[in-house]
Formats: sequence, structure tokens, C-alpha cells
Amino acid sequence: MAKKWLLSLVITFFIITAIPFLANNIKVSFDKDSKYVAELPKTMRTAHIKNESDKDFYKNIYISRTKLPEIGDEDVLVYVKSATFTQRDFSFFKSNKDKKEFVPCSDFSGVVVRVGKKVKRYEIGDKVFGIADLENGKGACADYVSVAQNNIYTLPYSLTFKQAAMIPTPALLNWFALHNLEKQGVKKGKVLIDDAISEVGIMLTGLLSRNGFEVTAIDDESVETWVEGYGIKNFISNSAFETEKQKLLNSYDIVIDLNKGIPIKELIKLVKPKGTFITYEQTNEKRNDIRMLIIDNKLIDKEIFAKMSRLVHLGKLKVNVVQEYGLEHIRDAYIRAVKGNNNGKVVVNVNK
Repeated sequence: MAKKWLLSLVITFFIITAIPFLANNIKVSFDKDSKYVAELPKTMRTAHIKNESDKDFYKNIYISRTKLPEIGDEDVLVYVKSATFTQRDFSFFKSNKDKKEFVPCSDFSGVVVRVGKKVKRYEIGDKVFGIADLENGKGACADYVSVAQNNIYTLPYSLTFKQAAMIPTPALLNWFALHNLEKQGVKKGKVLIDDAISEVGIMLTGLLSRNGFEVTAIDDESVETWVEGYGIKNFISNSAFETEKQKLLNSYDIVIDLNKGIPIKELIKLVKPKGTFITYEQTNEKRNDIRMLIIDNKLIDKEIFAKMSRLVHLGKLKVNVVQEYGLEHIRDAYIRAVKGNNNGKVVVNVNK
């Protein structure tokens, strides 16, 4: 009996002495709305491109320290882990000569560190990926990026930050290509892709060819030996296009312009009546008997990101890294990306 009493006394003593210790060492901070608040720096590294000339464009890229971006009620602030250049970047450069300076990198992945008042889908600490708002100067080649909650999606557990940063723009393009073919009732149609041997083009040709579509590629003759491995049925070099184009008029269900090589006014002539022309570039070119689709932020549907990330998870869509750079080497990353003919994506590891 005495032993039981002694054991009870020891346990009681331990509990009484442990409570103050735990209280002093476990601290949880909340704001007035009972939400955890991340402590953030006042400034960040930001890459800029001065829109001064097309010649030696990379020389206009530099890094400076800027204030963290503000967020609206339906925006989130993301701590950027990885970012990539896409055709949206290069189209934006060409189509916005009036803008003196902007922040590059369209696609990104990272961690949510702040949320707007009306954001319900995401919380601080969530891992996400999506498309930055280049049009409003909010590119992702910076430590932090402000983005609308509808332009991001939760990072699947099976994907790395690098993989996720390579998906968004190719996902949009893949989805719109397949969706339009389905709407046209085309199950094994003909697709022409300009700049097919690029990071986006390779993903696109792989997915379309595996779904039974006949893909014709236009690209530099130096990459002709690569096309067989990507499921490309026919190849036309940029230099041979002039002599071939009359034969190709009204031949394709969908023509996809990845903004390199052949002018839009020539490419739209190759689409079948009631077919679709898809591009990243703002254009005044028109053709009344086809559908013209310009990829921009207005067309973003984050469910597309989910569908395409599942394909990556299942191994049905491959995303390869051709080269990685830190933010401090953004010039080198740009040079490699704009060079094209990449067997994969150029990734900027903004923060590891």
C-alpha cells in the first residue's frame, strides 16, 4: 500500500513540474483572426528585363532588391522554389514593346506564405504550382510572387517542385489542342506544330502522337534526326517551308504556333475550314472560317493543371530538365531557354 502511495506521489510531482516546462517551450503565435502569420523579409531578389532592343536581349537582364509584392483579397503570396521560361514569355516580349521593364518567368512552383481575405482554397504552408501574371508585371523569377488563387493548383505529392514548374503552360496548350480536336469530332486528326522540338513542343507531340494523332513538325533542319523518337510523323524544315507551303494549304485540323520560325499569316493558311489555330502571340491576323485561340491568363483553368499533373504522375507525360540555374545566373538560363531545341525544360531554382 505504501509503495502505491509513493508511486502516486512521484507521478503527481512529475506532472506538476512538467506543466510549467512545457508551457514555456511550446509557443504558438496567432494573429487577431486566429490565423498563423509567417514572418517575411521586407525586400526580395527580383529579376528584371529591360525591353530596350531585340539584339543581345540577355544583356538587359539584371537582378535587384525590391519590396515584396502586395496581394489582393483573392490573391496569394508564394515563396518561389522553381520557375521556368515558356513560349508565353517570349511572346510577351515581342508583343509588349511599349513596356520598358518586366519580371520574366511564366510558370512556377513554391509555398504559400500569405493569403488574401477572400482566399478559401489555400492556407499558409501549402505547396502549389501555376502561371504568373506576366501582363501585370508579376513574373515568377523572384523570391516571391503574387498570384490569383484561380491561377494555381495544389502540388501533387508525387511531383517535385522542379517537375511542377514545368507543367502549367504545356498543360494549357495540351488541353486546348486535345479539347478542340474532340469538339471537332476528330479522333485521329492531323496536327501541325511550329517549333515542335522545343520543351513545350516535345511534351505536346508526345501526348498527341500517343493518342493517335498524326503530328507534323516544323523546325530547324539541324534537329531533323531527333523527330523519330518523339512520335512525329512528318518533318518540314524552316528553310524548306517556302517550297512546301502550297501543298499544305487547308491540310490540318489544328495548327499550333509556338512562336518561332514561320509567321502567323502563313501558318493560319494551313488550317482546314472549321479547324483551329492556337498561338501565344497577340495578332491582328484573321481568318473567318477557322477558330483562332490565343493562350493567355483568361483561359486558365486550374483543373487543367490537375489533369496534366496526373498524367505526369502516371508516366504518360514526361517532363525533362535539360539544365538548371540559380536565380543569380538568370542571364545564362535565358540564353539557354531562348536557344530552343531543348530536350526538356530550363529550370531556374530560385530558392532551394
